[in-house]
Amino acid sequence: GIFNCSAVLGGFLSFAYFSRASVSAPWPLYALFLALIVLGACCIFVLSAGKSKGAECGLEGVQPRLGASWRAELRLTLRLFVEREMAALAPLFFYTGFNQPYQLNTFGDRHFSPQLLGLELVVFYASEIVGGFVASKMLEPNVEVGVEQETARPQRQLRRAGKRRAAIRTLALFGSVTACGYAFALAAEAQNGRVARIDVGDSAAIGPTAAFALWGFSDSQVQSYAFWLIGCIYDGPRERSRAMGYYKMLQSLGWCAGFALIPSERLRPIWQLYLTAASFTIGTAISACALPSNSDAPVTVAHSGSQPAEVRVVVDTRSAARQALLQEAHSDAQAETTSEAIQ
Repeated sequence: GIFNCSAVLGGFLSFAYFSRASVSAPWPLYALFLALIVLGACCIFVLSAGKSKGAECGLEGVQPRLGASWRAELRLTLRLFVEREMAALAPLFFYTGFNQPYQLNTFGDRHFSPQLLGLELVVFYASEIVGGFVASKMLEPNVEVGVEQETARPQRQLRRAGKRRAAIRTLALFGSVTACGYAFALAAEAQNGRVARIDVGDSAAIGPTAAFALWGFSDSQVQSYAFWLIGCIYDGPRERSRAMGYYKMLQSLGWCAGFALIPSERLRPIWQLYLTAASFTIGTAISACALPSNSDAPVTVAHSGSQPAEVRVVVDTRSAARQALLQEAHSDAQAETTSEAIQ
């Protein structure tokens, strides 16, 4: 939310600047944003380290494990491409970077005047803030649902079932909202050739503005979902950090591919729309294979004074394969680190 508030403020600054200044030489606006970036970077020096998480958990005496070399870490990160969940999420991670070059640059520059584009960025990033809050609420599974009818089921399974329901709801909302945004964009892009830029106060901006609002809302939804899902798949901080590196690598690849297609002389805007929408469709559909596990198997538990009762406990068949893969990767990394230390 705080991060996107800065983008909202930047949109207002752009609107105010282009309300008075010429579009041809906006170097003062560039200098202003550069000054804000430098100011933000300098502010990190006034941050306090605070109390560590280890101290809060009573782990002050626990020493961190010696890290592997960068080659070993790179190998461990690249191995995520062959993990079932990460491979299924790769197209969606790619889409989180591939979408905005078309949405903000191609579509925004074609349809809005520079002054109105500043306000449209306010709409986009304000919608991101709202979407992030909505995603945070949706991804908090209510494990109490159905407890009265399923008192014999362990709480762990209830939590997993709640996470799976939360993931399905969030993914469904993201898919429907994003599809509506592309529908508005398709209506605006339906005409061939260049389109007239819309200025402030023109009713023709309603459709494109709706596309911006829906895209902003869904963008924070999918990014929040990606972060949350990584936390569901991996337990350890080292594994999560590698998964985050994998996610940002694919996201950056999407940004690069999206910006490579931006010039209209290279690829017509309508085809940029088709490719971005196709990336969204493929990524969303395949990511359904990486939903939090809800598999379980029956076991028998004896209760004193009564007949044995069947209780269903969670058996995640994917975790064993993942642990084997991680064990193999860690063994390779440890061997490489030892070899480098000997040398």
